[in-house]
Amino acid sequence: MIELSEKERKKYLVIKEYATHKITRKQAAAKLGVTTKTVSVLKQTYLQDGKSAFRHGLKDQRSAKRVLLDVENRIVECYQNKFSGFNFTHFYEHIEESGLLYRTFAKFTIFRQFDRPI
Repeated sequence: MIELSEKERKKYLVIKEYATHKITRKQAAAKLGVTTKTVSVLKQTYLQDGKSAFRHGLKDQRSAKRVLLDVENRIVECYQNKFSGFNFTHFYEHIEESGLLYRTFAKFTIFRQFDRPI
């Protein structure tokens, strides 16, 4: 069974009504707050893929940009222990040279961890 969010379920039900000729395209567009063209595209997608057409493609997947907590902890640990006494610029350079992580990520992590302005 396909699980949809509230927003996805509403969209599915409205397009289903439109596809079965219970409401007009203009009514469907008004209910969803989209253009009539969008309603037509959603109907075609619904007719091809069914209910699954309304499920977000990345649902239940972790973001590719999400940082692993252990990696973040490793950077903070390095800053506090191995590189203690270094200023941020010097720390970035050493992080970059060691190949541990990219400088921008190190900057983001450290500033977030220690509540410093970027």
